[in-house]
Amino acid sequence: MDIAKEFIVIGTVQSTGFRAYSTRIGRELHLKGTVENIEDGTVKVRCKGDSKDVDAFIAKIKELKLNTVKGASVINVKDVPENRIKTLKLNQIKEPIFKEKYGKMNAELAQGFQTGQKYIEKMRSDTMDRFDKMDEKYKAISEGMMTIVEVMNKRIDSFEKVSRKQNEHIDKMLEIFSKK
Repeated sequence: MDIAKEFIVIGTVQSTGFRAYSTRIGRELHLKGTVENIEDGTVKVRCKGDSKDVDAFIAKIKELKLNTVKGASVINVKDVPENRIKTLKLNQIKEPIFKEKYGKMNAELAQGFQTGQKYIEKMRSDTMDRFDKMDEKYKAISEGMMTIVEVMNKRIDSFEKVSRKQNEHIDKMLEIFSKK
């Protein structure tokens, strides 16, 4: 059975790619409706479709949390308050597909640049973390190899001492035999 819902999403949901994510999920579930930024920093979603798909959509939105890394806030849905989920009449949503609603062009461009900067910072931070882990891993390997080298050097030194003593004994024996 088809239903229509409107709800507000609270959290770090603007300048994060949240509308694009919501649009993709809405289309995957064959919903119709819109997702738009509200001036208070929240996002308003209006959708209609099969009740199971609408419920699945809301559940996917509620569970969406990506890490915040060193100032690069990415999507973090804190709440979809139940008291802000409204049931609408089906004819209140006229869109033939699920889509993003855009604001003023300059605001959208600025927000797009901010979103890109945040994801670049997150990617840079993730890359640095991976390099740090590689340094730790290879440091342990390097230290292990240095320990092996030290052991080998000690064994070589020991072998050389034994070899010198054997050479001294051989020289003494040769000297004794040469005198006879």
